[in-house]
Amino acid sequence: MGLFDLPAPALSWIDNLLSGFLPDLLRLIIWSVIAVALGFFLYQRLAVTNAVKADESSNSRAFLPLAISALPAIYMATWLNNTYEFEQPKPGSPVKMEMISLVSAVTAGKKTPPKPRTDKFEKAWPIPEGRLVFRDIAEPIGSSLNASPARPSVTKKNWRNAFFGNPVGYIPKDFAIEEIKFDVRPRKMISVNSYWASNWKLWFILSLAVSYALLRRVFQSEPKPTI
Repeated sequence: MGLFDLPAPALSWIDNLLSGFLPDLLRLIIWSVIAVALGFFLYQRLAVTNAVKADESSNSRAFLPLAISALPAIYMATWLNNTYEFEQPKPGSPVKMEMISLVSAVTAGKKTPPKPRTDKFEKAWPIPEGRLVFRDIAEPIGSSLNASPARPSVTKKNWRNAFFGNPVGYIPKDFAIEEIKFDVRPRKMISVNSYWASNWKLWFILSLAVSYALLRRVFQSEPKPTI
């Protein structure tokens, strides 16, 4: 779990509860409103602390509150990307997989430099609480990944995962496999053929913009404290 994935377990738990009676798009709008409201709340509290509201001409003093107030939207977008980007395959449904490995060959007693090799498989998708079991190409050792949420690929852990983790897990560092790709479908917020029109990113940005315009009036209507 990366730095920007820390709220993910709580957000997923609440989202699963709401999914029983609210559609994807409505839940997405609710999360957008929450992100904007938290951003405004943080900005106001930090602005008061740093006396930014008393001297609005000092743009440099407002940078820190503005940066911190953007964190709720960044945390929310990171979680939404892992949760709303791809459809979760149904348990038992066949899913195509590609394993890309670096494999060396022995020619005339000499070991050749590793070359990429792609192996294609098809696996029955386990239940959401289950595990995707796979074996390394070069050695008879195995490992497993989380079956939920669905992700298009898995790699070995790198420095970027300290900030943005892969919720399904990682390939062990000593494996010859470098990447595993899954044939998963994009998740649609609305039933249209266009990827961008149905993707969560468009609706999240629109919801953020509308929420900002509406909530800005609410927060600006509050009386300004005397500093």
